[in-house]
Amino acid sequence: MACTLNYVLEHGLDRLTEEDLFEMQRFAGAAASVITTRRGALKVMPSKEEVLSNMR
Repeated sequence: MACTLNYVLEHGLDRLTEEDLFEMQRFAGAAASVITTRRGALKVMPSKEEVLSNMR
């Protein structure tokens, strides 16, 4: 959810396209896949670069 909110903060809501929504949820899913492999709470949050590398 945090990744989705961050995307909205960076891009705004007014002009989101279907492609933007897909990209936003793809990034959020990639972040979630990294987070679920770790133990803990706040310290498990991956960096943006780590999520992007996980998407490739």
